[in-house]
Order: sequence, then structure tokens, then C-alpha cells
Amino acid sequence: MALSDYEKQILEQMERQLRAEDPELGSAFDSTTGSFSAPSDTDSQSGSSPRFYSSPRLWATVFVSILLGLTLLLAGVSLFHTYTILGVILAVCGFLAMLFAVTLPLNKKLAVKLKARKPHQKQPQPTATQQSFMQRQEEKWDRRKGRSN
Repeated sequence: MALSDYEKQILEQMERQLRAEDPELGSAFDSTTGSFSAPSDTDSQSGSSPRFYSSPRLWATVFVSILLGLTLLLAGVSLFHTYTILGVILAVCGFLAMLFAVTLPLNKKLAVKLKARKPHQKQPQPTATQQSFMQRQEEKWDRRKGRSN
């Protein structure tokens, strides 16, 4: 069912008002399709933070947490008839693990921590006193070597 000219005018006015009040939300709204679009790479480069954080390590953590939660939930359900309290505790822990896994990409602090691991730092360069110590040891070695020849 097509919109009337008046309805189109009202929608355009609402869109302009939305863009004026919240430019970030307004830029995510695609007026051609009438739906919200996912943030693009250009949005994250311009300084605004993405809605979802992604890295291979993050998704591995999500996958493992969901499997762990599902395992705990199933163990809790299967133990419910024999050990009621233990079954409930396991099932709740499993549910919480899966809830954590699903919300992990939305959590900026945890996602940044799980982002690609930083390479190991190299050994610090020797300072001037350490270099002089090494130089002294080399000189002593050279002197001993020179005396023995």
C-alpha cells in the first residue's frame, strides 16, 4: 500500500528531525530502504565506536562460552530429578554463561581485552651501565686471551 503525499511529507520531516537531534542515529538510518543499517568501516574510522566488536579471539571466546553454558544447562536439567539444588545451580550457571557469551560483543571493555593478543615484548636494550659492564667483561676476556698467547 503506497503512502500518500502528506504521509511522505510527514516521514521526511520526522527523518530530518531525527538527523538534527541525533546525527549518529540519523546516519545509521537508510532513507532509501527505511531501515537501520549496520555501521560501516568508515564510521569506525571517523572516531565513533562500532556497535559490535569483532575479532577472531572474541568469537572463539563466545563460541566456547556458549558450549560451556549449554553443557552446564543440560547437566543441570539431567541432574534436576536426583539432585534438585545442584541441578538448579548448574542450569542457572549455564544460562548465565550463555548470556555472557551473547552480550560479549556488545561489551567494549571485555571485547578490547580479548582483541588480538599483543606480541611479546622484546628484551629491553641494555642501558649505558650494562653496556659498560659488558664492555669491561669483553676487555678482561681479550686481556686474558692476549696474555695466554
